Amino acid sequence: MLVAVLTVVGAAAMNAALTDLRIAGAHYKSVAVFHVAEAGLAHGRHEVSDQDGVQDFAAILAPATLFSARVFHDGNYTVTATPVTGAVPARIRLRSSACYPAADPCPRENARASVEALLEHDPAGATPWERVRLVAWRALD
Repeated sequence: MLVAVLTVVGAAAMNAALTDLRIAGAHYKSVAVFHVAEAGLAHGRHEVSDQDGVQDFAAILAPATLFSARVFHDGNYTVTATPVTGAVPARIRLRSSACYPAADPCPRENARASVEALLEHDPAGATPWERVRLVAWRALD
């Protein structure tokens, strides 16, 4: 009788431990994918502000993909830039969509996150970060 009770208690403890491990793994993936998406935004902001003649802020006149499935920390991100029509001073909206673990296209079972930033252009800025100011930021999912 005692062995049966201990077996039931042991099975319940094992089930609780496995559930805890699944929850911890899902939490790790959700945090990791969010950081991968944020890295994509930082990379995109750098790209449009570095004035190297490639994908600079002033050259983005139509929606453009800056990076596609760029691998970062076991995940990957895609960054798109869309000009905001009629904005004075000029603005673009950067969107970074991430997948963790890295896959292109991102399968349904992988963690996903998207973040968006609104950037404003100030050609008189002394540094790249002053030339392209962050106006707003939000997590989309």
